[in-house]
Amino acid sequence: MVDQVLDVRGSSFPYCCLKAMSMLRKMKPGEVLEVLGTDPLTLEDLPLVLQQSEDELIKVDKDKNFFRLYLRRGPDR
Repeated sequence: MVDQVLDVRGSSFPYCCLKAMSMLRKMKPGEVLEVLGTDPLTLEDLPLVLQQSEDELIKVDKDKNFFRLYLRRGPDR
């Protein structure tokens, strides 16, 4: 189940990452954020950024023209 969707297709990695992390901070623990993107750097670097937090990447789906990342909000910090 997805609680919120962030569509950053066409945006570059730094924006995608900052926006996703900002949205996760506003969500409740356990909620899931679906991120739609097209920048391949996001697929590589966002999981590394998540390692620095208690949030987690739970699934990646790759479609022909874009990908979906499913992120779960970790416990309150």
